[in-house]
Amino acid sequence: MIPAYIQQYGICSPLGCDTDKSFMQVINGKHGFVKKLIGSGKTPEILGALDKATVEELAPLYPSEKYSFFEKMCLQAVQSAVKLSDLDTSSNKCLFLLSTTKGNIRSLSESSVPQQSLFESAQRIASDFNNPNRP
Repeated sequence: MIPAYIQQYGICSPLGCDTDKSFMQVINGKHGFVKKLIGSGKTPEILGALDKATVEELAPLYPSEKYSFFEKMCLQAVQSAVKLSDLDTSSNKCLFLLSTTKGNIRSLSESSVPQQSLFESAQRIASDFNNPNRP
């Protein structure tokens, strides 16, 4: 068996798109939950709400014509992880692992990008960093 190591990680959550900031928000008792009416429901659902402005700060780097909102969140998390490491993302020894708690990533898309699966998004993100491996 070949040993594997986690070199770095990133997060994009309702508490921020930075691991340290998100963790400090939790320590300070903050959360990203909001009550929102879904569909024709009369009782609000409790949801994690991401500040779209935070993700859209990357608009010049990741235009909506090419990337879905979900992909922009992931790209922001990967970008921050890569900045904190000495990873060569184009190496065949580097593997991207994409994990999400979002069950329906298609509902996050508000762009002209066709609806995609998690696997397709992972492939697009890895290829954006010139990674030769299949996620």
